Amino acid sequence: MNSSKLSGPQWRKKLLYTPVSQLLRGRITGALSRLEMLDTSAIPESVVNALDAVLKQLPRRLRSKATRQLVKSCKEQLQAGWTEAQLLNQLNDSQSIALLICKTGTAVWVLETSLPANLWPTVISIVEKTGKRKSVAQSVVTSVCRGFQSQLDAGKSSEELMTQYGDTVAIGKLIQKTKSPEFFLVDDLPENLVNIVLDVVRRTRLWPSEKADTAQELFAHFADGLKQGSSPEELIESFGSPKISAKLIRRATIRKRPLAWQVWHRTRQSTAVFAAIIIVGWTVLAAHFMLAEPTINFDLVQQYDDKSRAIPVEHRAWPLYRKGIVMLIPPPPERGWRGWEWDYRKEQEKIDDGLKNGLESEHWPKAKAYLAEHADVIAIFLEATTRPQLGFINRDPENKAWLMANGHSDSYEYNPPKVPAYETLLLQVQDLQRYVSGLLTGDLYLAAEQGDGERCLQLLQAKFVIASHCKQAGAFPITQIISNWQVADTAQLIVKLVKNQPEVFNEQQLEILGQELSVIKLKSFNNTFFNKSVLNDFIQRSYTDDGAGNGRFTPQGFRNLLWPAYSISVESPHRKLLVDLVVPSEVINPKSEEDTETVAYRVMVAPVASYIADRKEMQDKLFSLFQLLQNVCDEDDFEDSAYMAEYQRLLNSPHLRLKYLPALILMPDSVESFWKQNKTPQVQRDAALITIAAELYRRQHGKFPEVAAQLVPAFLAEIPIDPYTEKPLRYSIKEGRPHIDSEGLRILSASH
Repeated sequence: MNSSKLSGPQWRKKLLYTPVSQLLRGRITGALSRLEMLDTSAIPESVVNALDAVLKQLPRRLRSKATRQLVKSCKEQLQAGWTEAQLLNQLNDSQSIALLICKTGTAVWVLETSLPANLWPTVISIVEKTGKRKSVAQSVVTSVCRGFQSQLDAGKSSEELMTQYGDTVAIGKLIQKTKSPEFFLVDDLPENLVNIVLDVVRRTRLWPSEKADTAQELFAHFADGLKQGSSPEELIESFGSPKISAKLIRRATIRKRPLAWQVWHRTRQSTAVFAAIIIVGWTVLAAHFMLAEPTINFDLVQQYDDKSRAIPVEHRAWPLYRKGIVMLIPPPPERGWRGWEWDYRKEQEKIDDGLKNGLESEHWPKAKAYLAEHADVIAIFLEATTRPQLGFINRDPENKAWLMANGHSDSYEYNPPKVPAYETLLLQVQDLQRYVSGLLTGDLYLAAEQGDGERCLQLLQAKFVIASHCKQAGAFPITQIISNWQVADTAQLIVKLVKNQPEVFNEQQLEILGQELSVIKLKSFNNTFFNKSVLNDFIQRSYTDDGAGNGRFTPQGFRNLLWPAYSISVESPHRKLLVDLVVPSEVINPKSEEDTETVAYRVMVAPVASYIADRKEMQDKLFSLFQLLQNVCDEDDFEDSAYMAEYQRLLNSPHLRLKYLPALILMPDSVESFWKQNKTPQVQRDAALITIAAELYRRQHGKFPEVAAQLVPAFLAEIPIDPYTEKPLRYSIKEGRPHIDSEGLRILSASH
């Protein structure tokens, strides 16, 4: 350091090196720098040089703080009577002091005790074993310095202290464990005894204050043994196992803790044990559930396809239907698909309205032009109706053009093997209704307008065949329902034509229509086949198979419930609410089908799956419910039936609601279900029979009968029964024409 900067009166230094002097010179300054604080400190130059040697080795972030602390400490010690030589001796090892200041983050301890410079490396070796916390290091430095000072005052030399503590490791680690370094340097224990103390303290796993008490007691115990003449080895041998000692000390210390802590500790232990049981149990359930895979023994769609392939090609109607449907749907342009689709749909809606309502529609001219344009397609459809079997094959490569015409991609797979039977698509039935039956209805109106009775009869008979073909698409309730409504729609057309244009048909044609209508049986569905096929398909796709007819619910089972569970949320909010009380909606209504493949989802639903009934029990329950449903499907007391009583019993019990969750989701809960939707078609069919009979009566007697009884037995074997009242259909003459009244017809009229 340049000593000239430190010469001159003290007032002059303070004036030259203050923020005020810098401000007078036009400079905006902050705190004084290290050199400025040293120059203005009024400390002897040799001490300043010693301080500067320490401070230069510090990082910039500590220099200003350490300078202030060291200057203040030097002034205080000089006032307390320290000599310049004592200060220089204390600051002699600048490197060690700087290292300790960095370790502790402060310099207030440097001049608190007067230690020889050769002891600073020993202090460093102890402090470095205490970890990285500056507060602990500062406390340790202070305590170690005081301990060394007390031992120096007791007559020990610095060399002896260096020899005793220079290579020690245990003392620093004990200080780190107990956070209490005050007493460790008082008792002069060998390193091997300190290691025993450290081992015991570490094994106790007590609070820091309790570790400190334990260490202090052990220090005192070993110090007393040494004073009594025992060797360190003898003391170690008599002490015994540190592990057992630590265990006994821990128990005794924990028993002394406050009651509040005891209660909290036991509660925490109980919670931990309970959580461990839950986690282990849940893990076992999840692993057991995630490894479960269903065994597929049969493919219902493939069985349908095999039956269709066994039909001779010349008896199959579907290839002709498919050909005509593809011809009806124009291919989209290469560009502008969406705009084209919108315009096509709007135009097609007008044409469909004309085909459906004939002369009553304002779009009938468009429909007539459409019929003329597609006369070849009508001929194909009529030829198809001459074949006895539909012969539809789901997984037929020849369906590709038909599927693409319906908007599917070239790679689309129709009803693949992984799809459950109750999710089977029936696009072919939809197209039979929309395209085939719709086009033939329009041609029927055209033939009636032209007075071609023979053509009308042919088209009506073709529509009856289409109804039969719809039923052959699969043994599902919906196919029978569609078939029933197809018959009802044809019967309604007959009534409309006979009433509005009776001259179109001759007596023979009317008799033929009456005979064909009378032999058509409108049944709900083949319930026995539905039980043995669709339900067994759900069971096999949702459960494992142990080879003995039993098994457990699988992740695929929840995936199979997604579609029926969605139907619940739409059609039966009350039932959904009851199910959600037991099973979270995330289980049966995940955000997407892909979510059921995630590990998180499967772990979540594993306990639910373990509670669901096993394969045999679920199968028995499903079949028993279907048997009860079969007994009541044609009755009127659905709500008071044995089926509804059993269903409500399961639904209202939280235990059974979860156990038979798949059965509650799959089975219907309302009289509005499609099991009872054959009443209105039956009324429409019977109304057409009465209308035809009344027209034949008029042609023979010159007027319509006043009562329906006049039609029996010449024109009707008996008066049809109204399924809504269980009484004969009400017949009357209104505005000079026959009128049939029924609740089913009123419901139908209101819906239109």
